[in-house]
Amino acid sequence: MLFAEQNQSQLFPQFKRALYFAGSIPLNSSERSKFYEKQYNQELDRKEKINARLNLPLAISVALIGLLSYLIKSAPLELNSNWSYLFWLLFLSSITSIFFAFYYFRQCWFGHTDQLIPTADVIENYYVSLLNHYSKYPNSSKNIENEFKEFIKNSFMNYATTNATNNDKRSFKLYKTTVSLTFSLVFAFFSLIPHTLHNLNVNTENQTKDSLSMSNQKQPPPPPAAPGPRSVKGQVPPKNPQPKPTQR
Repeated sequence: MLFAEQNQSQLFPQFKRALYFAGSIPLNSSERSKFYEKQYNQELDRKEKINARLNLPLAISVALIGLLSYLIKSAPLELNSNWSYLFWLLFLSSITSIFFAFYYFRQCWFGHTDQLIPTADVIENYYVSLLNHYSKYPNSSKNIENEFKEFIKNSFMNYATTNATNNDKRSFKLYKTTVSLTFSLVFAFFSLIPHTLHNLNVNTENQTKDSLSMSNQKQPPPPPAAPGPRSVKGQVPPKNPQPKPTQR
């Protein structure tokens, strides 16, 4: 029994740890086939879960692009202050991080070829071909059964291994996507601080310039001199002089 377990571990090292923690190691072909079938189904479910988790990074990316678009509309065009330097440093870092996130997102979603069990008609045709091949030889039933079981076992084993490798790559790329988006979000939110302070400084300077320009505007000249008193000799004329009679 111990010798059989050692041989089993050497033949299937990729499952040694899983089988160890499971508490038992399958020995015959039928038990191994069931185990590989279980692994195959688990990897298919794992792929669906990874694809479902891609929706969250996609939604975060859309919101992040909206934030960056808002920042670029009122971004400082001249590097004339420390706040403007700091803003562009954080803003470009956020842009770079989101580009890395898109790159890893694409690698997670595309570029992997999974393997599935053939369709039922293909498997049935293979079984018929085995019947035709072994029908002329002795022990045909046993040979057909062994060959067909071996085909099923190897199919589950090979396809489960390929799909597990692809899912490991997907998980790692999804992790990199999440990390890149996190850095991009952090840089974008921190860039709001110099963005706001720079705009406040610009508004304050504009208000100061406006007040100075208003105070330095050209003043109107002084008004003309008012007329002086009228000098008369003799009696002061009455306030309401009578009109002279007209001659006819």
